[in-house]
Amino acid sequence: MKKNTLISIICLFNILILFNLTNNLQAQKKLTLEWISKDSYKTIGMSPSRIHWSENGKRIYFYWNPEKNKDASLYWVAPEGGKPVKVPEEELWKLPEGRGNRNKQETFTVYSKYGDIFLMDIQTGKVKRLFRTEKAETNPRFTPDGKSFTFESDGNLFLYKVKTGEITQLTNFKKGNDPEKKPKGTKLQEYLKKQQEELFDYIKRIKEDRKRQKERIKKQNPKPKPYYLGKDKKAISLELSPDGKYVSFLVEDISKIKRGRIPRMPRWITESGFVETQELIFGSWRRMKVGEPVTRYTLGLYNVKTGDVKFADAGFGKLEINYNEPKWSEDGSMLVFPVGSVDNKDKWLIVMNPESGKCRTIFHEHDEAWIRDMRAGRGGSLLGWLPDNDRIFFTSERDGWWHLYTISVSSGELKQLTKGNWEIYQIKLSKNKDKFYMTTTEVHPGERHLYSISVDGKSKTRITPVKEGWFNFYLSPDESKIALTYSYYNKPPELYIMENVPGAPMKQLTDSTTPEFKALELPPLEIVTFPDKDGNLIYGTLYKPKDPHPIRPAVLYIHGAGYAQAVYKRWGRTLFQYFLMQNGYTVLSVDYRGSSGYGRACRTAIYRYMGDKDVQSSLSAIKYLVENHNVNPDRIGIYGGSYGGFYTLMALFLHPGKFSAGIAIVPVTDWAHYNHGYTSRILNLPYDDEEAYKRSSPIYFAGNLQDHLLIMDGMVDGNVLFLDTVRLVEKLIELGKDNWDYHIYPVEGHGWRQEYSKLDANKRMFRFFEEILKK
Repeated sequence: MKKNTLISIICLFNILILFNLTNNLQAQKKLTLEWISKDSYKTIGMSPSRIHWSENGKRIYFYWNPEKNKDASLYWVAPEGGKPVKVPEEELWKLPEGRGNRNKQETFTVYSKYGDIFLMDIQTGKVKRLFRTEKAETNPRFTPDGKSFTFESDGNLFLYKVKTGEITQLTNFKKGNDPEKKPKGTKLQEYLKKQQEELFDYIKRIKEDRKRQKERIKKQNPKPKPYYLGKDKKAISLELSPDGKYVSFLVEDISKIKRGRIPRMPRWITESGFVETQELIFGSWRRMKVGEPVTRYTLGLYNVKTGDVKFADAGFGKLEINYNEPKWSEDGSMLVFPVGSVDNKDKWLIVMNPESGKCRTIFHEHDEAWIRDMRAGRGGSLLGWLPDNDRIFFTSERDGWWHLYTISVSSGELKQLTKGNWEIYQIKLSKNKDKFYMTTTEVHPGERHLYSISVDGKSKTRITPVKEGWFNFYLSPDESKIALTYSYYNKPPELYIMENVPGAPMKQLTDSTTPEFKALELPPLEIVTFPDKDGNLIYGTLYKPKDPHPIRPAVLYIHGAGYAQAVYKRWGRTLFQYFLMQNGYTVLSVDYRGSSGYGRACRTAIYRYMGDKDVQSSLSAIKYLVENHNVNPDRIGIYGGSYGGFYTLMALFLHPGKFSAGIAIVPVTDWAHYNHGYTSRILNLPYDDEEAYKRSSPIYFAGNLQDHLLIMDGMVDGNVLFLDTVRLVEKLIELGKDNWDYHIYPVEGHGWRQEYSKLDANKRMFRFFEEILKK
């Protein structure tokens, strides 16, 4: 009897727990501001990130946080599936952060971590730490014979022999000027110097002895010939040619920047209790205002045998250009590199013969607006050689869409491998270099699917299954399997695995979302299209409320970054938009003109006039909502951050009466104060094209404000400076404007990181819309 009673109590207790859990989940179906303001790993869960395969292909590594800790941890899962395993702390030191650099024999991989070099035996997984030094050793790369690898340290390139551990310095770049090349003296000083040598044998002997001593030391202990780079210059992107004869490098020159002013950012809440300022320097990048001097790059070759240096001269004369890092052909007979004009309108592909130093242009692209993906220095567009040492592959927007091309160095034949009104992303050349893997927007601008295409462009195959959504891919080392992340409207990304066979089934490897998120049962969204006044098709994501508020208000969400995308069939939305929908608002997220994924014409629609055609997209959105969803035209709000904040200001200032309420978050208010790299491409330079800046900057139109405006900004924003908001606030005060307010966050930057800041912001935004759009 007692046993049955105990069992009954236990069963009742379990039922109560299940009842409470069910109640909590049921209650969670209704979003609250408190819940959506928490860090997403606590509420939604953290999707797998930084995904990479182990070198032997037996594990897939990724960062994850199922335990809801403050920071994510490294996990692994077998390709066959099973429960993901957390990597113990004591093992982290020996694992690369991604894929290392393999030798061609595929026996070893080498990688840099903590500023040191590690060597891994691929088959056994054993790791050897080769360095433990204060100086950083980075960018290790195996030589073609697989017996050695190069690495960079303190601005020079070194060679490490795997078998013996012997290290050889290949270059000898030095900062500053050659101390032996003393500046020339006055005419008298030079005359007396020459006279001394002519008159006294002692002086001659001293010079000869010094010369012999140097030559003796050089023979006994040979070192690479020094090359002095000069003041404010350093060598970066050092790479040994495949034949071992040359080292290519870029010279990063910041000498002109010294004449400019680097912005300083105050920090108000500090440990010291005093206001502290930070100069906005991030590594080698300086956050210079547009039009100030910027870093310049030139390309050189260092002769490993002689120590002589020659610089690429592509024949541009006085035209201001920047060089990008080169790519060597596999036989080392040539190198190709992009050159971009400083005004962002031209790009050239240059081939150089390292023996003669001669350069010739094999491809030129011009854009009256600005060239896409042309950055000075490291990185930039996709570029590489095919195995025949003749064809080069690269990406271009020359036909209006971002596609893949090859060009023959010998014949100049240009071939377009992909075509159509869609774009390619995430491109990778296969291991045997007979095909490319890539994701594209071919199915829909808001989807990404994986394809392979032969290097001659004749055969293209879709690999991912026929399924709506968004895929990212990660090939196994032998390319027999593909790890994928897959996401849909209301489904955050999860990790999957499939055989590298078109249409093969996908197996899910992770389950990252919380029970509370699963219980939300978020309704499906709808991607809609509508024309703008010029007949361009605009895409939007529609959040349609089940029970619209009787006044039928609507809110437009404007994404940041300008050239970005917010309309897609994947997760990535803020729950605040769902919260507005839950409270009776019709919400539309708009991919305005200037957004990514829609070709060159859309991208450059904002050239010399930001706030014109992009904002017109929202006016067309209003028309669409009124005509198709019975939205009240007098009850429409708009909000966004960064570029979206700028956009909101322009919408209110240039089109008074169209939007009853606008929230501008961390907004650009005057483009003459934004950074050089972004702004100079779109608006040229403020002192050369004043009209473009004046008509694109909200501060010049603040006098038109008649609707309700809320400005929200972080005071420690190193991207869009807090100065932008301060200047606009002062302008609005001087203009005597009403119906506006601003709110600041003293410890926040370009967006809110603290939970209490997010809650405060969400409360203020919701209250703002409620008080204006529903009353």
